[in-house]
Amino acid sequence: MFLRVLPVGPLEANCYLAGKAGSPGCLVIDPGGEAEVVRQAVGESGRLPEAIFLTHGHLDHIGAAAELRKAFSIPLIMHPADQGLSCNPADMVSFFGLDSPKGLNPERLVEDGDRVEAGGLVFGVLHTPGHSPGGACLLLPGGGEPDRVFTGDTLFAAGVGRTDLPGGDERQLADSIRSKLFTLPDETIIHPGHGPSSTIGREKANLSGWL
Repeated sequence: MFLRVLPVGPLEANCYLAGKAGSPGCLVIDPGGEAEVVRQAVGESGRLPEAIFLTHGHLDHIGAAAELRKAFSIPLIMHPADQGLSCNPADMVSFFGLDSPKGLNPERLVEDGDRVEAGGLVFGVLHTPGHSPGGACLLLPGGGEPDRVFTGDTLFAAGVGRTDLPGGDERQLADSIRSKLFTLPDETIIHPGHGPSSTIGREKANLSGWL
């Protein structure tokens, strides 16, 4: 598959461009800032974005979404429980110390078990609240290779998302990780919202004392 990761913005949130090998399109996941950097990477890839998916509505993950949605005339997709965060980002400014982007009204709202099709790939939506009420991961079946899951700020390499922001809940986050992510095969590759990739098996070992 085609996969490009772009750490963008002051908090270096991972923006992903993902598509099937040979497909002309891609999905943009969490364009948190630096829209021009993302646009340049898209141009270098030779692919046309088909949609933007937000794993959650925090500022460091949505900062360039409005500009990119307009530039490429593509829909914005997210879970409805975080729609309030994306529509009223000024409410979160004091927590992140970032400039407030324009509010975002998504064209499509998805629930747990829904599918997102873009770039020749079919992703499954996993609702994983805890870091935020509408946190959602995207699961991509590997088709003979390890599955991949884009975890946003739910699960990192050797860490989990913070739960001290409005709507955060540590117990809920732990339950999301146990029931939605740690039930995946150990070889599943995780692509988190910050930092390097890892695997489900590795993070089970890293978090054995926390869950």
